[in-house]
Amino acid sequence: MTRPFRAKRRRGAAAVEFAVTFPILLLLTFGIIEYGWMFHEYNQLHTALRDAARAGAKIGATSAETTAETRFQANTFYYGLCGSSFSPCVGTATVNATDGVVNDLPGQSLHMLGRIPYTPVTGFSVPGVPPTLSAEIVFGLEPS
Repeated sequence: MTRPFRAKRRRGAAAVEFAVTFPILLLLTFGIIEYGWMFHEYNQLHTALRDAARAGAKIGATSAETTAETRFQANTFYYGLCGSSFSPCVGTATVNATDGVVNDLPGQSLHMLGRIPYTPVTGFSVPGVPPTLSAEIVFGLEPS
């Protein structure tokens, strides 16, 4: 018995469909991995920044800005956000005074901005993933 004419024309259709859909699925998978890793790194940055601002918001012997910036450098090193050197990570802290005089008193706020470089984990550049991640946080100064 011979096969119907239609079955001969369908041979290899699964391979062609796989060849068409596989790159799309691969791109989608790498995109999900990249965005997930970017959000993980951003969360680590925000945690380091929040901890640094919290340390700087405690009014003590040193200025709030110096304490917060030093703590941010230590946190980014601890979380592994900057590799082995501090140079690419930037953390700046500013005390915003309501009366214009910065004297680290309660009622003033510590505004902190942190930036870290981001390199793609998959090796591919994904649209929408910035080369530098940045976050900011504001804490009110409080007595220690």
